[in-house]
Amino acid sequence: MTVLLTDGRLLDMYGVSGSGTNWTATYYGISDGVNGSGFGSGGHAIGTTAIGSPQAAGTILTRDVAAGVISHALCIAFSDAALGGVGTAGPQVAPAVNSDDNNGTGPLPEGGLLLIPAGTPKPAGLSRMGSALWDAASTYGVYITDQLGGPPMFYGDGSVSSAFSGNDFSAVGKALRLAQTW
Repeated sequence: MTVLLTDGRLLDMYGVSGSGTNWTATYYGISDGVNGSGFGSGGHAIGTTAIGSPQAAGTILTRDVAAGVISHALCIAFSDAALGGVGTAGPQVAPAVNSDDNNGTGPLPEGGLLLIPAGTPKPAGLSRMGSALWDAASTYGVYITDQLGGPPMFYGDGSVSSAFSGNDFSAVGKALRLAQTW
């Protein structure tokens, strides 16, 4: 859970429970988006994702849907089986300052940048927002920020999933390729 505070800082929380005005979190960090008190080791974390980024980074927002365009990089989470960074400089790559890939054996490092290669034809049948997702992945890229126990997941603010349809997520996901950035 991420809360935008009235002073413009982000309160980033993980393991949240509670309701109303009484909330607790297993981990939290407060940041201005560049500097902050996130958790993690091996570097400077400003949020609560495995790589140390705020959960709000790369999230598809309601305003993106309203505009019909996603004008920023995206974030995605993969299962342990896909993570591991085999052949990389370690279990994570910059900009990640930490990793929770649990020594996975897959080819994807947390912090890695995925892109749709230039010239890849956009598949037919994408919805309006599916096309916007494709364009964002092609232009800005998709950062691997966390692991999960299921299929890959793009980050969204919870109200945007109905804007996508059919094969949008899998069509974009299948076109992504790991950019070697380490």
